[in-house]
Amino acid sequence: MQASILLGLIFTAANALTIAPRQNAISWAPCQEDAKFECGKFEVPLDYANSAVGTAKLSVVRYRATAPSKLGTVFLNPGGPGESGVEFLTRSADTLSTLSHGAYDLLSWDPRGVKDSEPEINCFDKAKDAFEFGQSFYGLKGIEARGNFTNQADIDFLISQTDAITAGIDAWYAKCEENVGENLKYIGTTAVVRDMVAMADALEGPDKPVNYWGFSYGTTIGSYFVNMFPNRVGRVVIDGVDSPEQWANLPGYTRWSDMISDAELALEGFASLCVQAGQSNCALATPGATTSSVLAFIRDLIDKAYDAGKAGVPEAQSAALRAAILQALYTPSTWPDLATKLVQQDKELTQALSGQNVTVSTRSLKNLHKRQEEAKDPEEEAFIGLNQQSRLSAITCADAVDTPFTTADVINEILETSRTVSPLFGPQFGNAGAYCHRWTSRAVERFQGPWNHQLRNPILVIGNKADPVTPLAAAKWVRNGLGSSAVLMEVEGYGHTSMHLISQCTSEVIGNYFVNGALPTQDIRCEGTLNAFGVNGTINPTTTDTTNNNINSNNKSGASRTSSIGSTFVSITLSTIVFMVFLGF
Repeated sequence: MQASILLGLIFTAANALTIAPRQNAISWAPCQEDAKFECGKFEVPLDYANSAVGTAKLSVVRYRATAPSKLGTVFLNPGGPGESGVEFLTRSADTLSTLSHGAYDLLSWDPRGVKDSEPEINCFDKAKDAFEFGQSFYGLKGIEARGNFTNQADIDFLISQTDAITAGIDAWYAKCEENVGENLKYIGTTAVVRDMVAMADALEGPDKPVNYWGFSYGTTIGSYFVNMFPNRVGRVVIDGVDSPEQWANLPGYTRWSDMISDAELALEGFASLCVQAGQSNCALATPGATTSSVLAFIRDLIDKAYDAGKAGVPEAQSAALRAAILQALYTPSTWPDLATKLVQQDKELTQALSGQNVTVSTRSLKNLHKRQEEAKDPEEEAFIGLNQQSRLSAITCADAVDTPFTTADVINEILETSRTVSPLFGPQFGNAGAYCHRWTSRAVERFQGPWNHQLRNPILVIGNKADPVTPLAAAKWVRNGLGSSAVLMEVEGYGHTSMHLISQCTSEVIGNYFVNGALPTQDIRCEGTLNAFGVNGTINPTTTDTTNNNINSNNKSGASRTSSIGSTFVSITLSTIVFMVFLGF
């Protein structure tokens, strides 16, 4: 805790420096793709403490308020890191505007380093180079493992790849240094927050409250913002919460076990709802099926893929199946399609293992949940995918703490996570922070807490009970640290963020907060309405206790407190985990 406080004091001192001048307006014009949106550019300093190093240029999009009386602007971020906020808002504006009652202009942007903003983070400038690197680097191809990764031969093989993985990370980072150079140190979450506040100053005026709505990694931006600028906090919602402490204060490789701590619970939800829906709605719900039998089918299928791969069957990869299933758990609306494709996979793998000449269509699973642009050929697909993952790694490591660790530590974390947290999903290189020991560039300014400020206005923290990649424990940790400055809405249901579980209860809490600034007087539990297999939740709000809900950590800020604020009145999976393009998708 003392280190976090010291770093916070250093940050505060830096905050007092003369800030480099910046553009004070955005020139808006109708977006070419859709004129109901306005597009523009906004210029910001690369380094807010040093104007001499130049500027960044952000690509910005706005969806105008529809209500007669506008209440202001809400800034939004979809997650990632490395996801395009412009693309996110153009896809999601109608839903988000409805939830906020049309009372705000909705604004999102491509953070520095992302998509159409400058500086660009494209570590590979040639598609052929990206493809060849993806094919050669074991860390991108996935871990082949049977069952819960207890086979000693599989473990020994992974350990034997330690030096090759280290060399691959070094080669990847060298490409980034070659093609991005000094700009690697001008990205990161602290800069993103400063950019958002600069835009708010330009649009709403200096010192006015800033309204924000963030999802997945966007909740990390939210946690940074409310603790960097506690006196600027307006109406802030963070949904699908990452732990800012894990992000900023602990070694990056340790995040994996916490990220997927609720993934097996989400998978159980998939199996349970499948059985309830019946075979007409879920292909895995054969006569007599139970939740346990569906889960056993999935485990056996991954073993079949492993066996087929070892037998030389093209595209048969247990790593690809693990990644596809975890990714599909983000989005319950894809679950019927996932069930159908898993049945098809089982048929193809069974035929292949019996010696029949069949094509195993692992690649069809990528269509369950698009995470990147369409590509015309494998080289172009690798170019897009690897540069997208480079942005993820660059931003993650720009924020990382300078705690030494090794590739052997990363491998041990994967093995321990597979044994004790998630046997099905543990065997993956799913955490970009696992590369930060060799990816050494850090942001020129890094905020590292503390995370327990008293805020100008209370915020709404949202967590699903079974989110596969942002566990409920992280939402509770953030809420507890903020004490009376936060209220938790726990949503009963599955998927990544409450946007997959929008119900009357969640809509009323979100809408009342944005329109009236009113929150429940204490933490609330809402039933979500789930769009999966035709099996829906019900509305059943109750209060819930938030004590003693900690994720793994050696440094906890704040105490468990129940808030007493607001009224008595009583919610796009957008982050990615693994390098899907190189796992056969």
